[in-house]
Amino acid sequence: MKTTILLLENHDDIISIRDRLAWVKTPRVLLVLPSPNRLQLRPLDLTLLLRHARGMGAELGLVTRDGEIRAAAASLGIPVFKNAAEAQKKPWQTPLSLRASRPARRPWQVLRQNRPPADPLDVRDDPLARLGIFALGVLAVFVLLLALLPSARVQIRLPEQTQSLRLAVSAEEGAKTVQLSGVIPLYSRRITLQGSDSLPVSGEMLQPHAAAIGTVSITNQTESPISLPVGTTLLAQTDPPVRFLTVTEAEIVPGAKPTEVRVRAAEAGKGGNLPAGSIDAFLGELGLFLSVTNPQPISGGADRAVRAPSEADRAALRDRLLTRLQEQAREELGGGAFAFANTLRPVAILEELYSPPAGQAGENLSLTMQVEFALFYAREEEINQLAALALDASLPPGAEAIPGSLGVQPLSSFFGGEGVVRWQMQASRALRPQLDESEVIALVQGKTARHAAEILQQMLGLAEPPQISIRPVWWLWLPFLPSQIDVET
Repeated sequence: MKTTILLLENHDDIISIRDRLAWVKTPRVLLVLPSPNRLQLRPLDLTLLLRHARGMGAELGLVTRDGEIRAAAASLGIPVFKNAAEAQKKPWQTPLSLRASRPARRPWQVLRQNRPPADPLDVRDDPLARLGIFALGVLAVFVLLLALLPSARVQIRLPEQTQSLRLAVSAEEGAKTVQLSGVIPLYSRRITLQGSDSLPVSGEMLQPHAAAIGTVSITNQTESPISLPVGTTLLAQTDPPVRFLTVTEAEIVPGAKPTEVRVRAAEAGKGGNLPAGSIDAFLGELGLFLSVTNPQPISGGADRAVRAPSEADRAALRDRLLTRLQEQAREELGGGAFAFANTLRPVAILEELYSPPAGQAGENLSLTMQVEFALFYAREEEINQLAALALDASLPPGAEAIPGSLGVQPLSSFFGGEGVVRWQMQASRALRPQLDESEVIALVQGKTARHAAEILQQMLGLAEPPQISIRPVWWLWLPFLPSQIDVET
């Protein structure tokens, strides 16, 4: 069964609710009380509302969680529900007296019954008159559509000119804001970077290749034989001393002629080649009991040339890696920062490792460095802000800047002292005449595209004819409504 749902507000009263009930047309009326409920409804008010609804031939129901109102409604036989959905699903307990009663006449029924008799001359009873009124209505709608339907786009390219200005800029650490005098804030940053690089070596070095060998004569100066094990160390007391090792075992017998023993230099290389009589001592206490000499020269020691890093290689690799790390330090600032290259400097070498180390051979030289850099920079946003301020101060009357056309370019090198960087720069941007879109729309309203183009070119001094497009394409005139005309520059 159709049900009218009336949502009540806290400001409603018995009078406003009865007025709303008077215009209900359905056989059921559901009053939804607000939550929280602040309506001042008394049991007497519910009784009056129930009588009023019954007098209209309608059933009355409530949606509320207020305990007092639910109790009063139950005593009057008014069905109460938790929500509107429940009221639509569950049956209403309608009193028998209401079912048998005759529905009261609604207000519109009374108005219809009391309407005066039709006038014989009323045009509403004349088919031709009614057709004419319908035709006028259709014509009015058509005229309205013609006024609203057309739309137009006017594209204008205004003549442009370039505004340029030379500025002296001073970036200072103590500055807090951009100043029209040319001062902008200067920022500093420390960046720690680590990198590695390598290059083929270009130098050579002599590397020991073969050890010198020879024979020594050992004499026992005691009365007991002495055993001489393999690896006994002998010395040639040259500058620097050269060590030799025995390569065979020997039994040194007293009173006999000297015993010959083969020896080899402890370290390979030419340094082991010695003339006769150079080996003359033992390393250790054996020298107290034995004497030694080499009757013949010791020979056979040799060196060979191998590739090895030179000092020039180390310097070149260090400079190349340091330059690369400096470039990375500038890139670390990212977008929006203008780094002053001449202020970038390494302040600490935290790590510097060469491979191979100095004095060793190798085909390639590698270097790992960790460097801390100090750098001064300015923000591009603040440089552009200074340029815009200076250009605005000399903006010609009647002109405006074209968005996105601002550009700055350094004209000199960067110089200055501690905490200050100065340079010359040129700021430029494109200008165009100021345009009032409302005036353009007023000039072209209701005109043909050709006529509107002639007017705009003549009035605005355009360098080229404007582009005007009208929709629908078959429509000849620009709209009369300003909101239907779009102006683009």
